[in-house]
Amino acid sequence: MKAKILLISLIAFLSKTVLIAQNDWVTSTSGQITYTNGKVGIGTSSPSTNLHIQGSGEQWIYVEPGTTGGIRLGSSGGDRMNVLYRDTSTDLLTLRSGKDNGELAFIVGGSTSERMRIDSDGNVGIGTQNPSQKFTLIDGQAFLGNSSTNNFESGRIRFSEYESSFQGAFIHYDGSQNIFNIGVHNDNDSNVPGDVNAISISRTTGKVGIGTTSPDEKLTVKGKIHTEEVKVDLSVPAPDYVFANDYNLPTLEEIEKFIKSEKHLPEIPSAKEMEANGVELGTMNMLLLRKIEELTLYTLQQDKEIAQLRKELSSPDSSGKKIEELMLYTLEQEKEIDNLSKQPQATSDKLSALEIENE
Repeated sequence: MKAKILLISLIAFLSKTVLIAQNDWVTSTSGQITYTNGKVGIGTSSPSTNLHIQGSGEQWIYVEPGTTGGIRLGSSGGDRMNVLYRDTSTDLLTLRSGKDNGELAFIVGGSTSERMRIDSDGNVGIGTQNPSQKFTLIDGQAFLGNSSTNNFESGRIRFSEYESSFQGAFIHYDGSQNIFNIGVHNDNDSNVPGDVNAISISRTTGKVGIGTTSPDEKLTVKGKIHTEEVKVDLSVPAPDYVFANDYNLPTLEEIEKFIKSEKHLPEIPSAKEMEANGVELGTMNMLLLRKIEELTLYTLQQDKEIAQLRKELSSPDSSGKKIEELMLYTLEQEKEIDNLSKQPQATSDKLSALEIENE
């Protein structure tokens, strides 16, 4: 009797278990759930993996945790699994390697080659499995731009003094002017007008501007330059040709005539020309050196003339002759004055005439 009761109880338990198991599997009108050989199929009656989902349109696996939850992959140990979970208190979605020194590798495009890696120190590497910095890019290019053309904000990278500060520096490409800028930002805000362009490079010409975004030469500086030394390669010959025997040195009379007419030296730009066009340093220095060398020649010529005059004055024959001539002239004047003094009326008139003549 007891055996019959035990058998009946076992049959009832098994029947209830089967009913519960059958009730756990729900088949809808749009799909089916099957369990075959330890594999679960959703939308398919022939699951090929432990969990096989098949269907048309969008397919989702939805996990709605209370505070945290997600999908764990790997062993049951905390150091050998990857966790994808959402923290509902902060709306944070995290992909984590559970192992203390674990790393995340990304393989995409049907390739077996690794495309990106994040190591246990948080360093991100693209094209390398061993990133040494916060971001390491090997054998590739990084692109930073704008979706539209001719855009002012075509890409900007900032370097800040500390995490919450905007004071620092930046690099920026201005697509509206085709200018690459390197500059600084001294205001503690994110306003772009606070950026100060220090160096600007033209995309079309490669010309560099300091203090200007419109460089018209290889290096254009709007402002003062403080430097210890400047070396200029000459595009014009040095004026040593001034000392050649066949050099046509203009006379001082010719230069005087030119100055009275043009109000500046020959070959030297006028003040208006220099104000309008600026001064080419190399060319102007050579022109000034040329004028200095010409002045040297004029000085040498005058020195020769002065030496000749000194020689003539210091010569006994020359000085004696001149003194004798002066003495004779003086005697003649005295005789004429004496004769005039003997005539009462005409003396005064002739003396006046003589004085006028002498003047």
